Amino acid sequence: MKKTINTLTVAEKAKINHQDIEEQLLRYQRNCPEDAARNITEVTNPSQEKHDGLRVFVIQTWIALMLASSYGTETYQTLKMYMERQGYKTQPDPKSAATEQKD
Repeated sequence: MKKTINTLTVAEKAKINHQDIEEQLLRYQRNCPEDAARNITEVTNPSQEKHDGLRVFVIQTWIALMLASSYGTETYQTLKMYMERQGYKTQPDPKSAATEQKD
């Protein structure tokens, strides 16, 4: 299963403005720099000019779903269904979920 997704794909499939995604990710980087360093990677490639100067990121799938959920249930479901069909991870690891639930 794929654990990361490109923000251009998220914007297109969830019908979210890419600039809004970029702003939310930058806010996340400011507020949680260590988590962001593990979960967000900026794409720096020569073909980036085609994206009209947008900063493109590869993000963990759970972050993509969290972003989509902030736009409502329909947006979240649309992205989740696309991700499931394309083989993206949409569920947390049982191992990590169990670890988080321990007291």
